[in-house]
Amino acid sequence: TVNKKMLKAFEHGITQVCDSQYGYAGLDTKQSGCITFDSYVFYDKQSNHIFAYSGNSQLALIDDTIYKLLDYYKPIDCRMIHDEKNTRILINFVLNTNKEITISFNYKRKSFIYYSK
Repeated sequence: TVNKKMLKAFEHGITQVCDSQYGYAGLDTKQSGCITFDSYVFYDKQSNHIFAYSGNSQLALIDDTIYKLLDYYKPIDCRMIHDEKNTRILINFVLNTNKEITISFNYKRKSFIYYSK
């Protein structure tokens, strides 16, 4: 028999994912990021940005079209899920006001759609 053993990074306090010209990028919870077919997308709460990491130290800011929204609301939590069928990531932000904002990022088109709850 083969036993699989997974590193439980979040139990050991690991938060740094990578570093680049943007500084250190990391995530606070494992729900703050997700893996697509070609990249790892995550929200970094300290910098208040959404990044995509595609390997070979290629870290990119992908929130330029919605950054004013992030800057205004300054989310306190984030959850992401990959919708492979529709080539998108659903991103749910929790705000201080007990409200939530959900956006959809289509990673093929590199564009966002905004929803409000």
